[in-house]
Amino acid sequence: MEYKIVTIIVGVLLSCIVGITGYWLKSVYQEFRVLVKEFTNHINKLTQTVIVLQTVIEKVIEEDIKEMKEDIKTLYKRIGND
Repeated sequence: MEYKIVTIIVGVLLSCIVGITGYWLKSVYQEFRVLVKEFTNHINKLTQTVIVLQTVIEKVIEEDIKEMKEDIKTLYKRIGND
């Protein structure tokens, strides 16, 4: 008789442990999905920022090259006119 009661109590306790573990895993999985989604959004924003920075840097470099070419042309003109 006591053996059956102990068996039932152990079975109920194991079922509770399995249920609590399953609920915990489900909630952790949902939080993990949210974190991955936020992380992906931040990575996309950083990628867009890097692209914008590359574009700005390329434009500035092109403008600097044009200015240097103009400076060289003016120096050649000065040398040639003197």
